Amino acid sequence: MKYEDMKNINLQLFAEDPTPEPTPAPQPEVVSKEEYAKIKAQFDKVASELAESKRKEKERMTADEKKQAELLEKEERYKAIERENTLIKLKAKVSKSVDDDTIANQVAELMADGKIIEAIEKQNEYIATMKTNIEKKVKEDLLRENPQPRAGDGLEQKNKKSILDYSMEELNEMKVKNPTLYKKLIS
Repeated sequence: MKYEDMKNINLQLFAEDPTPEPTPAPQPEVVSKEEYAKIKAQFDKVASELAESKRKEKERMTADEKKQAELLEKEERYKAIERENTLIKLKAKVSKSVDDDTIANQVAELMADGKIIEAIEKQNEYIATMKTNIEKKVKEDLLRENPQPRAGDGLEQKNKKSILDYSMEELNEMKVKNPTLYKKLIS
């Protein structure tokens, strides 16, 4: 017989009685009334001591809880001061690239909260707005500084034509009024 076949055999089948006999419950000891009174007095004494210790534990626990509450309050104040310090440092760094205080505060708060991507987007949005405003201002300044083209005498319009397109009178007039254009046409 192989080992694999032996694994599947139930050995309980070969036992004389397949169900084990239950062990009998132990008989309780008979206690006299006097012993019962002593035991009950001891039990009551231990129970009262336990109740007293629990009461003291509760009193002590409330004192510990008070200390723990004070500790939590101090920890919250410390975290608030630490956050305020972080905000001040971040605002100082952000204000180098952002002139607007409200935007600088918003970006610093986002960074302090750990929302770095939103803070960068907000800062980039502000910088893009400032860039477009500066470009508009530069364009306006350039337009103010550059003189407007003056209305010509009409001869400049004709310089696109060849010399053959002008009449003799127009060429004589151009020679007197605009000699440079006249020289360009002749050459």
